[in-house]
Amino acid sequence: MSTTSLQIGNLQVDFTKRLLLIDRFDYNSSDIAVAAATASSLHPATIEQQYKRTLTVNIGCAIIDQNMRIKEYIMDDNLLTIKTEDGIELIIKYDTSEELYEKYEIKWTSSKSYHYMKDVIQADANSQWYGGPQVAQQTWPLTETTQNFSPYLPSDTLKTDTVAPTLSYSIFVAKRCMLREFHVVLHGNLYDLCTTIPDEALIRKPIWSTWAR
Repeated sequence: MSTTSLQIGNLQVDFTKRLLLIDRFDYNSSDIAVAAATASSLHPATIEQQYKRTLTVNIGCAIIDQNMRIKEYIMDDNLLTIKTEDGIELIIKYDTSEELYEKYEIKWTSSKSYHYMKDVIQADANSQWYGGPQVAQQTWPLTETTQNFSPYLPSDTLKTDTVAPTLSYSIFVAKRCMLREFHVVLHGNLYDLCTTIPDEALIRKPIWSTWAR
């Protein structure tokens, strides 16, 4: 099955080019003075300009078959499911319940023929990347950090080949709000607040390492 780009919310999926595009619209308002027809005084008027910014994600980078075709897809208002002939499934869930941001949940389910799934977020010179894992050799800005792939093997007894590999992550797109507003609201929804007071001994007698006596 060959299809054009599929769209859900402000997200477009081009499976042929292995691209996922999310548009975000910014508005810049400027006040100008225009003469009123019936009065000599000037009344302010507002002109609003719209700017579009696009986040680009290269999807399915671990899929070797460049000619893989879509077997079927199901799309409704908030859910897009794409299935391939090779048994791979891509699910995108669209959530607009919050006022200040949109949420896209992306999940890959692979067949056993693939050991892992991989998506790559493109970052240009104007991008700002915050947070991330702790690494031994930290570079700044974070977009210049590189890390080689390595297997995650916590224990031989936990290794199993009965479950196909999956990849899931969420992308939050801010609407018309400042970065601080976006951060505060998103942090409140992702993390629970403290319900008790920490033990004062942690402050008065801190232990900075596991080997301290």
